[in-house]
Amino acid sequence: MPSRRRAGARARTSTLGLALAALTSSSFVAAQAASFAQGGPRTGPAAWSQAQGSAAREGSVPDGPAPPYARAWTTPAGTGNRGASGPVVAGDLALAVGVEEVIAVDALSGDLAWAIDRVRGPVSTPAVTEDGALLVYAEGSNARTAGLVGLRIADRAVAWRLHPDGVISSPPAVEGGTVYAGTEAGTLYALEAESGDTLWTHDAGGQIFAAPTVADRTVFVTGEDRDALRGTILALRATDGEEVWRYAPNGPNAFVSAITVADGRAFVGMGDGLVRALDAGNGAEVWTFRTRSQFSPLTIPAFADGDLFVVDGGGAVRRLDGDRGTGRWRFQYPSAFLTGSPLVIGDRVVVGLQDGRVVAIDVDSGLQVWEDEAGTGTIGSLAVAGDLLLAGVEDSRGGLVAFRHDPDGALTTIESPSALHLGPAVLNYLIAVAGLTALLWLAFRLAGRRAEAGRPGGAAAGGGFR
Repeated sequence: MPSRRRAGARARTSTLGLALAALTSSSFVAAQAASFAQGGPRTGPAAWSQAQGSAAREGSVPDGPAPPYARAWTTPAGTGNRGASGPVVAGDLALAVGVEEVIAVDALSGDLAWAIDRVRGPVSTPAVTEDGALLVYAEGSNARTAGLVGLRIADRAVAWRLHPDGVISSPPAVEGGTVYAGTEAGTLYALEAESGDTLWTHDAGGQIFAAPTVADRTVFVTGEDRDALRGTILALRATDGEEVWRYAPNGPNAFVSAITVADGRAFVGMGDGLVRALDAGNGAEVWTFRTRSQFSPLTIPAFADGDLFVVDGGGAVRRLDGDRGTGRWRFQYPSAFLTGSPLVIGDRVVVGLQDGRVVAIDVDSGLQVWEDEAGTGTIGSLAVAGDLLLAGVEDSRGGLVAFRHDPDGALTTIESPSALHLGPAVLNYLIAVAGLTALLWLAFRLAGRRAEAGRPGGAAAGGGFR
């Protein structure tokens, strides 16, 4: 059951600064590009407010920079940070979290605008309020140091700080003036974004490792009991945290992705290898699709044009029919465990890999059309800022990397190593069987001759094969 409480004096701020409306996903690319052209960097409305671009985690934009890309700039995250999280964008600033710092980069030039200290802890994508005034990020590596911070971007002053009951290792969500964040102790917090006051909490019945999702006045969150290898999906009323429904399938299914909500359905990958589509209103199972792997709680599916895009722990990127759950294509990578999130930009899906590559796959054909190395470490969630594609690289030399469309670049056509061509495959099989049969026949013939030759009076007496 949720608990209601109001935290009294939690560093209340008189204003959150700029009173600008958030840009819509269909027009923000052109609007932000115009903003960039006026010079900066400046704070402003959130163009990419959180992981996968919105609280519903759809991870898609109809327009944006298209491959082939060229690197626009690279900004190291700083000593001790060991790379940067996936970025968010407010005004002209790209903001990300490192192990020990929060950084802001001028998205025009790639210059470091500022950096502030952060209590050392897990690296996860922060969030920005709709007006772009407040950055929300988690910090701390244990129950004693754990925190959730609301930082005023304009003057880099802490507006409020929550001391939760456990480490927050997943990205927070921001929707309608409320911040939602889950702890590894299993508590989901809903906070007033302006003040940081706690509006309600809810016990998820298991550890929260994946980002919460908010859509249609409902909060969707996963709880995991990894001792029992069980995962549970919860839907809560956003206003007061009351449970709307829960989904807890039988069998071992821990290691659950975050949830994407679109077209009235909640999409999630679970540790039993099944991608599930649930009715977002009542939790009823609509369809399932079997993969060969568990899912990382760091990954979030994407949804575009009626279809779902997922990456699994086995290194596969898939496109699934959103209505029926049938597979359209799969591209297999050699990565041992993919933790990036697919981002659909127009007719391409872009994914960051564990080996530091950023790749683009054609949405229709499933063929890889572009790749480049952003670094040597894991690439987390991606972001779009005007005409830029932004990536955070999590390694000792990592940071933020920006790509821009390269009109002189070339696209490739690379097929998945797992692609099966039935005609050639059958022909190759028949050739292999024929070859093996011939070798076996020859081996038996030679063995028979040797055996015959070894008998008394064998070959000389006219024995042997005829």
